[in-house]
Amino acid sequence: MILEYLLFAIGSGLGGMFRYAISLDPLFRQAHGAIILDTVLVNTIGSFVAGFTASLSSRAVTAETRSFMVGFAGGVTTYSAFSLESLHMLHSAHWFNTAVFLIFSVTAYVLSAFAGFVAADHLEAP
Repeated sequence: MILEYLLFAIGSGLGGMFRYAISLDPLFRQAHGAIILDTVLVNTIGSFVAGFTASLSSRAVTAETRSFMVGFAGGVTTYSAFSLESLHMLHSAHWFNTAVFLIFSVTAYVLSAFAGFVAADHLEAP
C-alpha cells in the first residue's frame, strides 16, 4: 500500500512537471484565436491517460502501475487553469471565444478519455 502511494506521488510530480514544461513553451502558451493550446493539450493528454487507466482490468496492470498512471493524469490535467481561463475570458466579455474554448475543450477531453478506453480495450483483447 505504501508503494502505491509513493508511485502515485511520483506520477503526480512528473505529470505536474510535464504540465509546467508545456506551459513554458511559447508555441503552446499563446492563445490561438479562441483556443488556449497548452490547457487543451495537457487536459486532452490527461483525459486519455485517465480513460486508458480506468479501462484497464486488474490483470492488465498492477495496482502500483495504476497508481502511477492515475497520479500522472491528475498531475498533468489543469482543470483549475481551465476554469480560471474560462472565467477570465467571460470577465473580458469575450463571449464567442469563451463558447468556442468551452465546447472545443470539453469535446476534446471526453473524446480523448473515450480513445483511452478504446486503446486499453484493444490492448487487453485476446
